[in-house]
Amino acid sequence: MLANQHESQQEIQWKAARKERGQLEKRDIELQTIIKKLYEDNALGRISNEQYASLSRDFVEEQAQMKERFKLLEEQLGQSESKRENSLRFLDAVRQYTNVKELTKLNGTDRQSCCVRCRAGERQA
Repeated sequence: MLANQHESQQEIQWKAARKERGQLEKRDIELQTIIKKLYEDNALGRISNEQYASLSRDFVEEQAQMKERFKLLEEQLGQSESKRENSLRFLDAVRQYTNVKELTKLNGTDRQSCCVRCRAGERQA
């Protein structure tokens, strides 16, 4: 029960991080468009050089902050995905060994060959 709560909480955080990443990507595209339009307005004399410098500096700073946040989100999502994959592999292993359908008695020779196969990394079918 506790594991399920933890898993659902991680899922919520993972979805929120993915949503934020999407929003950052969208805003980055918007900022690129704004900066291009500012440049055009400055080149055509619609805004002064001072206005252009001030506005573009603000947008470039915002873009830099967003890129840092984006990197952080990417790292968090990568770690979360790695933890998720490890958890799934662990649960598969637990299920494999807890859902035993049949027990068979091994004689001494079978036991020795089984141990040799286990040491060699083979699994019994």
